[in-house]
Amino acid sequence: SHACIMRIAFLHPDLGVGGAERLVVDAAVGLKRLGHSVHFYTYYHTPDHCFDETKDGTLPVTVWFSFIPHHIKHKGHVLLANLKMALLTLRLILQGAANQYDTFVVDQVAVPLPLLQAFGHQTLFYCHFPDKLCDASLAAPKRSFLRRLYRGLF
Repeated sequence: SHACIMRIAFLHPDLGVGGAERLVVDAAVGLKRLGHSVHFYTYYHTPDHCFDETKDGTLPVTVWFSFIPHHIKHKGHVLLANLKMALLTLRLILQGAANQYDTFVVDQVAVPLPLLQAFGHQTLFYCHFPDKLCDASLAAPKRSFLRRLYRGLF
């Protein structure tokens, strides 16, 4: 039988060394072994803190917007992650690069989903545990209304 070879882009926020990164790297390697074309897009990747497959040529990685900080005075981590992923996705779309992929695997940060879907791109989203459920400050009455709103949105 004839297999359908797909071109798959992975959108991952910070392609370092962690459990979420190991999962998407293993998924991409598995898809590549099946003959599919895979490519990672991220806003952070450094050769001294990553999995071998992302630096030895096994999996191509494109890094955009790494100049935007992860936080400002230890605040705004989630907001900046969402901003960088939105910018990364918009760049893919506006430059036409998104059209070279059959589907997008998005994990951790969901902001790319409505952007990609608005332009007719197929998406798969994976989130192994919603980050906001880990934040006890959402229920803490001592936290400001703005803090609870911010974490409630993300």
